Amino acid sequence: GLDERLASRRLRVDAVVNMEVDDAEVTRRLTGRWSCPKDGRIYHELFSAPKKRGICDECGEALTRRKDDEPDVVCERLRTYHELTQPLAAYYEKRGVLRTVDGSDTAEDVFVRIQKVCQA
Repeated sequence: GLDERLASRRLRVDAVVNMEVDDAEVTRRLTGRWSCPKDGRIYHELFSAPKKRGICDECGEALTRRKDDEPDVVCERLRTYHELTQPLAAYYEKRGVLRTVDGSDTAEDVFVRIQKVCQA
């Protein structure tokens, strides 16, 4: 559908970036996120943990997890991705526009990789 809409405007997809990350890593990243409902600060159990577990450093409010970051929901999101979204990689690979990068490093390193494949 995207290709048809773009074609009607004389546009086309030049590149599609596919970030590959192991399901276990995706789960670890998503289920470790916590936020403060009062001031919106974001924490992560492994990467940017609050000073006191479960408590916002700034306002002292109890941290909460988004419903879509609950382990069972993440599992369902991954199942849906593998079933409905991942197959698009083969489609764009056949068209010669797929650029795959390892998304398991730091955000900064992944960003550099994305820049490199988009300049190629």
